[in-house]
Amino acid sequence: MTGAMLGGSQEVFCENQTTTLGLFAEVSSTITLNVQLFKNEAWTTEVSDMNFGSLKEVEFPNPDNPDQPYKSLRSSEQGSTGTAKICAVVSANTHGLPYTITQTGTILSNGASQIPAGACVVVPVYVADDNGGYSMPSGSQLGVNGSWVTTNKVLCMSNASGQSFAFRGYYSITDDPNAGATEAVPIDQRAGTYTGVITFTVTV
Repeated sequence: MTGAMLGGSQEVFCENQTTTLGLFAEVSSTITLNVQLFKNEAWTTEVSDMNFGSLKEVEFPNPDNPDQPYKSLRSSEQGSTGTAKICAVVSANTHGLPYTITQTGTILSNGASQIPAGACVVVPVYVADDNGGYSMPSGSQLGVNGSWVTTNKVLCMSNASGQSFAFRGYYSITDDPNAGATEAVPIDQRAGTYTGVITFTVTV
């Protein structure tokens, strides 16, 4: 600032001063995959593994012979789509990169016998309530119902923008074709504890 006296008055000259500062923010590039497990859709209690417990004997009509109904073992007395013993809530964040979520599952075995692979199924389902009430992002899609005993089974594919969303994978042991089953567990299945593993993967 400078000033000068002219005719007994002071005239003030002002000079603007500016300062430019940098702005910085960072978004992590770390890709994350989140899997939460719930048993019998008890949403307040998260579990750490897929324990189907004791399989239940289920009887249903035989249209060819009403006196001899069909019987099988299931993880739930209801085996229709969306009904299961274990629900996996799955989501991924790839920060804008398009992605695919897959799972690889092994057959359930007790060392001497195996649960039929075609009776071990997963049903991918989108639920708006899991996503703030919003519908599934346009261009995204879910995989088809079917056996989890396979390698790199596609559970979901994002759109080209890689928008993140959660979906449910209903896992069950059933003979219900609506859930993608192609085999049944016979009621005389060998007794024992059957074990296996499932691995979830997100790929960009």
